[in-house]
Amino acid sequence: SPAETWYQDQIVNQVTTWADVTREFNARWPPIESARQMSEEYQTELLEHRLPEEEIGIIKTVGRQKVWMHIKWVEEAMELVRLAGIEKGSTLIWQVKKQLPKAIHRLLDDEYTTWDKFTKAVKELNMSKLKQEREEIEERKKQD
Repeated sequence: SPAETWYQDQIVNQVTTWADVTREFNARWPPIESARQMSEEYQTELLEHRLPEEEIGIIKTVGRQKVWMHIKWVEEAMELVRLAGIEKGSTLIWQVKKQLPKAIHRLLDDEYTTWDKFTKAVKELNMSKLKQEREEIEERKKQD
């Protein structure tokens, strides 16, 4: 492989320090700059980030940790908020809140002034109330 050939050449040329190996490696395979999204692109991604209704009250294993899916969703949303650079204000909070499943939306306050307050409220939702709200919504759907 090209990497093996390159490595063997380093041995022959007696490259001995890690700094030399790094310099030679970067000369052979220069780092490629990662594409960077603009704030607007992250904001669009945030508005498209959905929490499916069927995941309310569900625990899944993420990595080696069991997490509530609404907590995972809010952590992912907050990362998009940070990447977009809008974490200091209230930009898009009402739009994101409006897209949440009804069971969550109904348990939240009408307005949040910061992303920290909004995400904290989602994380601290009472699970028994949340499950009850979801069951009531499902029951109403069956009756319609």
